[in-house]
Amino acid sequence: GFLNKYHQFSNDSEAPRRRILLSQNFRSDKNVLSSVNLVFQGAMREHVTEIDYDEEAALKPGENSRTGEPVELHILQKSDQEEGKGEQLTKGYLYEAQIAAKRIRQLVSDAVVHEKEGERKLKFRDIVILMRKAAQDSGEIAAILQSYGIPVYSDADEKYYELPEVVD
Repeated sequence: GFLNKYHQFSNDSEAPRRRILLSQNFRSDKNVLSSVNLVFQGAMREHVTEIDYDEEAALKPGENSRTGEPVELHILQKSDQEEGKGEQLTKGYLYEAQIAAKRIRQLVSDAVVHEKEGERKLKFRDIVILMRKAAQDSGEIAAILQSYGIPVYSDADEKYYELPEVVD
């Protein structure tokens, strides 16, 4: 598995089979990286996940990274789904999509984005949902988001370079 391959490479920069860690992240704000590190350090332990998420594995912001907006983490338990029994929530990811849709609606009506030029209202185009198996579930999730009046585009079934015009 992954760990066997990981241990086949050396940390020595002169080794012929050296390990190259991609921990420098220049695309995400410091708040996002700090949040990911906090969750992964608590969740990833060698005896459970085969690898320790230690200082070596932690994501580090780029030199000019900004702090960014606050980060939210929603932890959903299976029993939470029972509240939505009358709705189409038999699959966990559909329940998650409904929670995301409600939060997106709230953010777009209340939140402000801080930029160099000043503050502005958050727009739909500022929000992205990343999914690990998007091609499989994106249609159902898009339908839920649209039912909340959220304009949706998914590139799960499209070619990356054929993106449509951005919608506010």
